[in-house]
Amino acid sequence: MKNLLDNFDASTYQRKMGWLYNYLKYRKPKEIIRLLGFLDMYGIDVGAGCGQYAEVMQSEGYQIVCVDPNEELLKAYSGVKYYCGGEKMPFDDKQFDFSYTINVLHHAYNPIDILREMRRVSHKVIIGELNRDNILIRAYIKLLMPFDDWDEHFSRSWIEKIVRWSGLRITSYHTSPLVFVPDVFMWFLCE
Repeated sequence: MKNLLDNFDASTYQRKMGWLYNYLKYRKPKEIIRLLGFLDMYGIDVGAGCGQYAEVMQSEGYQIVCVDPNEELLKAYSGVKYYCGGEKMPFDDKQFDFSYTINVLHHAYNPIDILREMRRVSHKVIIGELNRDNILIRAYIKLLMPFDDWDEHFSRSWIEKIVRWSGLRITSYHTSPLVFVPDVFMWFLCE
C-alpha cells in the first residue's frame, strides 16, 4: 500500500497537523538532545519530511543533513538535503556522529534495512516512535490518520526485535511522561 503522505507537500502537512505541528517541532528534538548531550554534533535526519526537527537541532548548534524520498516535503528545508530513502543513502561508513528517525519506521516497507543503513552511516542511532501501548495515542492516531493501519505500528517489543535484527543494540530507552497531548513517545538510543 502506498503511503498517503507521499503526495503531501510541506504546507499541506503543516495544515493537516495544525497546532500540533508547532508543539512537536520543538519537543522531539529536545529528546534527541537529551539523549546525545553536546558531544556528537554532526547528524542525519532519516525520513526528515519538511526538515522541521533538523531546523530546531541546527538552532541548538548541531549540523544536520536531511534525507527523505518525498521531494515535495523536503523542499521546505533550506539546509543540506538528499532525496532518497533510508534504505540506501549516499554516505560513507560512519560519516555521521549520529542518525535519528522520528515516526518513520512504522511507515517503512522494510524498517530493518533502514536501521542497518543508519548503523552503517553513523556511530549512534536514535529511534523515536509513538508508544502504541498508550490508549490515548491509539485513539488520537485513529482520528489524525485514519488511512494508516494502526495494527502495523510497532510496539516496544517489536522495535526491540528489529533493532536486534539490524545488528544494533539498545543502550538507552525511555518514554515521555503520560500527558493528554498525544506526545507519548518511545525513545531508543542504539549503537
